[in-house]
Amino acid sequence: MLPARKGSVIGLNFKVEILEKTELSVELRISRRPGNYTPEVVLEIKKMMLEPGVKDINIPFTQPCPDDQYAFVCFKRNENIRIRTSRMRITGILSVFNKINERVSNYGRQNPLENSGIESFEFWTPERRPAGENLGMKLDQAIEAFQPENIRNGFCRPTNLPNAWVADPKDHEPVLSLEWEKEQEIGKIVISFDPDYDYPMESVLMGHPENVMPFCVRNYKIMTGKGKVIKTVTGNYQVVNNHCFKNPVKTDQIQIVAEHPSKNIPASIFEVRCYRI
Repeated sequence: MLPARKGSVIGLNFKVEILEKTELSVELRISRRPGNYTPEVVLEIKKMMLEPGVKDINIPFTQPCPDDQYAFVCFKRNENIRIRTSRMRITGILSVFNKINERVSNYGRQNPLENSGIESFEFWTPERRPAGENLGMKLDQAIEAFQPENIRNGFCRPTNLPNAWVADPKDHEPVLSLEWEKEQEIGKIVISFDPDYDYPMESVLMGHPENVMPFCVRNYKIMTGKGKVIKTVTGNYQVVNNHCFKNPVKTDQIQIVAEHPSKNIPASIFEVRCYRI
């Protein structure tokens, strides 16, 4: 499941192991409604015959995404094909599977009575961690959906796009900067992090495999543009962090230096709000 901008074209490269000569079938799908997460509309199908062995495969889809929404690259089930996966997990990118989970009345597809007013669709859901790794892939074009501008778009959780700033995983000390044309008096800063919005939970009684949400930034500091540290946070586990200053901070730039939650999960922030008090 990949976030895609309107008009963008998805092409990807990945590695497979072919056990015996077989056909690889890959579909590009979207949801009928941009805000949904059910890949019921097939935009394009790619098929190729493959000989046994380890292969590097390129799938160059040509159909552009018709709207800002999530796109689904769907691999049809084939017992003779194994696909390389990655331990890297990124806010807004998720592997999902068409499967049955009787505990939540999921039988692979919802087929309501005709004229009932209820939609028919397939169930595509993630595997519980530590399973459900993302596809080990390289995209032909960068995903233009994780820019710093997202922190002020008015959304503090995913909708038809992730709505989050995601740091470069290779940047060991990523910095998110907010600048104003003139000096401001800031009395309060509110930061919203990722509490695992992409990962649905069937029931709170089932619990999570981790003690803390792996996408939530735990350690960070807030600085002025001149390098003065005004707040240091360690061991955070909350989605929304409110910081009130008894003496307003006077500055024309705020920098949030965020530590990656882990080596396989880059730091992400959904929203930053600054107030005069």
